[in-house]
Amino acid sequence: TLFEGPDRKRKAVAADLQVARVQALDARAQRDLTTLVEMKYREIEKARDQYDTLAQLEALADEHVRVRTLAFREGVGTMLEVVSAQLQVSRVRIERVQAAYHSVVALAELLDASGQSERFDEFRRRGPEVRDR
Repeated sequence: TLFEGPDRKRKAVAADLQVARVQALDARAQRDLTTLVEMKYREIEKARDQYDTLAQLEALADEHVRVRTLAFREGVGTMLEVVSAQLQVSRVRIERVQAAYHSVVALAELLDASGQSERFDEFRRRGPEVRDR
């Protein structure tokens, strides 16, 4: 009718504004999700790099224990040096396990953010195996 004209126009404008708001929120959510996925991917890479670096440090620490033990057996080293070297090996191993843990957590968060949580086991099986010594 004649009296519904201005009210109808106002409702149409309000609906258009609501659509624009939803589209803006959707675009922001997409940007935020992309940023989150990239951030989690970088966290995984950082943890993996740390894990690999710590593997090298662990080998060096094991060698240091071997050398300190030999020195002790030959009477040119102390038991304190052997124990200190063994402690360093333990520290490195703990840090390595922590790096593996951070990698797995970041992977789970990445898969969750990208809507692929069901693929967690598939990706986990591809990663490095953490063994107890």
